[in-house]
Amino acid sequence: MGKHDRTFEVICTVLELKEKKLAQYAAGMKACRTRIGVETFKMLHDTETEHINHISKMYEELKRGEASPDACRLHKAESPDWNAFLLEMTSGKPDRESYPEDIAAIEASLRMEGASIEFYKAELQDLTDPVEREFLQHVLDEEWERFILLDDLRFYYVDSSRWFIEKGRPIQARADAAT
Repeated sequence: MGKHDRTFEVICTVLELKEKKLAQYAAGMKACRTRIGVETFKMLHDTETEHINHISKMYEELKRGEASPDACRLHKAESPDWNAFLLEMTSGKPDRESYPEDIAAIEASLRMEGASIEFYKAELQDLTDPVEREFLQHVLDEEWERFILLDDLRFYYVDSSRWFIEKGRPIQARADAAT
């Protein structure tokens, strides 16, 4: 077994799961009837595409021996302010209409994110190399961020008035106070 075989195996698995999620996000964009749903899935799709490109480049460099396993270290990207994004998308008004297609797409993506999270958690238990563990922990953290974003979006669709009470008003009050 080569020096970096386990690293390659971990990276390949991550890429495979990310490709499946990319397809799920593309399907979500097509299924959603609302601008909020489409834009959310577009944002997730674009972010996942960036991650895939970065990890693929890193993998190829490792295969060619042009990079050390330290190349597996990912830098934390700045997460968008989800509440601000949703407030902007909704113009600060609760939506009174239900969109079952959007909710179904969100729930399918939540299931995929949840399965990825469980898989990565299990994989982390088996890894001993600190660089591999750091890489996979970073990927796991990103999965949690997406899961939370999608769960929050589902909350908005299911009960937008309550979402605005719990999540929207404090942000709007801060925005109003700043102006």
